Amino acid sequence: MSGKDYRLFKTLDKLTKPKGIAIVGASEKPRSWGYMITHNLMEAGYGGEIFPVNPKLDKLFGLDVHSNIGKIGKIPDLALILVPKHRVFEVLEDCSKSGIEIVVVFSSGFSEFGEEGAPYEVKLSSLVQRLNIRMVGPNCNGFYNASMRLNATEIKSRFIKEGPMALISQSGFIGRSMTIWGARMGLNIGQFLALGNECDITVNDMIKYYGQDPSVKGIGVYIEGLKDGRGFMKTAREVAQEKVIVSLRAGKFAAGARAALSHTSKIAGNTGVYEGMLKQIGVPSVYTAEHLLCTTYALIDLPLLKGGRLGIVTIGGGYGVLLSDALSRVGLDVPELSQHLKSELRGIVTETRASVRNPIDLGATWPVDIDLVLKVSELIIASDEVDGLVIHDLIDAINGSLWAGSEDIDIPLEKLENICSLSERFEKPLLICSPIRSLEMEGSELIRRRVFLRLEDIAVALSSSLFRRKWKTGIDSKIIRN
Repeated sequence: MSGKDYRLFKTLDKLTKPKGIAIVGASEKPRSWGYMITHNLMEAGYGGEIFPVNPKLDKLFGLDVHSNIGKIGKIPDLALILVPKHRVFEVLEDCSKSGIEIVVVFSSGFSEFGEEGAPYEVKLSSLVQRLNIRMVGPNCNGFYNASMRLNATEIKSRFIKEGPMALISQSGFIGRSMTIWGARMGLNIGQFLALGNECDITVNDMIKYYGQDPSVKGIGVYIEGLKDGRGFMKTAREVAQEKVIVSLRAGKFAAGARAALSHTSKIAGNTGVYEGMLKQIGVPSVYTAEHLLCTTYALIDLPLLKGGRLGIVTIGGGYGVLLSDALSRVGLDVPELSQHLKSELRGIVTETRASVRNPIDLGATWPVDIDLVLKVSELIIASDEVDGLVIHDLIDAINGSLWAGSEDIDIPLEKLENICSLSERFEKPLLICSPIRSLEMEGSELIRRRVFLRLEDIAVALSSSLFRRKWKTGIDSKIIRN
């Protein structure tokens, strides 16, 4: 580790693991940022010291409020700045005098406002360099670290749960929606940082930092534009050797690029160049926020595809057709099984309407024979004819009383766990698609992290799995590793 990286990591530790936080602009006005951030830090159970700063208040949520940072009497590791843009500069001067090394500037009105705000950002950038303070933002909605019970965002703390994924986003509200949706799916984002206008701390810095964090197994990145493409390429390639990185890039088309410019002042750049760069550095590129979450988790949890052949098991034939189309669209194959394997399947699948060609359609039997599904799935995934397996749809069978109103057909969750565990046993990815699953579906972490809502999420995740396998092994001669 270089001395520069060591200093960066020590400083960023004060961001993600601070012992004390000053909140400049803490407020008693509901719905204000100063109110929400202070409230959420306390509600989350943050164990460090909280120092609200506001010259007009004496108490807030039972805490003593300080007139300015210099009056705190201690040196907080971190300052959160939530004041109007014209006051940000004096607050930064106060932070420097108080010995604070890193700040998060929530305030807006900078380069995202175009010509009107750009000079303020130039001034801000020059000031933090002169003061030797590191800064996240401006124009961001904060960050959280679930393992520290640290929630410095407007997101309700009940959605912030420990998990192996970190999210770096140039949009705060993308992070907000992904956090809430992920928590309801059981795909928890353990750490999140909104970069805002990326005036100082960059996406490259955070990839490097999360890359050395042992609690982070995968990194999702939402990008509208890159200020240092070469730096991103170098950093992401190094981290991708050991950890999963998945990218969602916005602004691929003219309207989106224009929106990105007005959102965070990012110039989106050439889509072809960016996509080509990702292929070189082993970072899968996805198309939606849902893909970003599901793909990152699939690559964290599951064995990588060794080839592009997928088996499909369905309870009804229609979704077998749709799944085949979805997988084919991303370059994967749903091959017809050999006569030998079909004969073995026919020996255990007796329903006359069933098909054993692939997709394997069990004939829309009801209630579902979960033991039969396990036998069929094991026979297929154990064969050398497929590289992975997708099953559709077992959740309505597991929760039969919920979906069908039949109290006597619920199936023990342990049986679904046995199916999910086939993935580790045979070292092949296995996912279950259930468009009618409850977002708050009960079940073990194993089940919740194997069941996705949409066909397309599964297709993109598996396509990314094959891409990463090829990149890591150098199978694709077009992929340059060094």
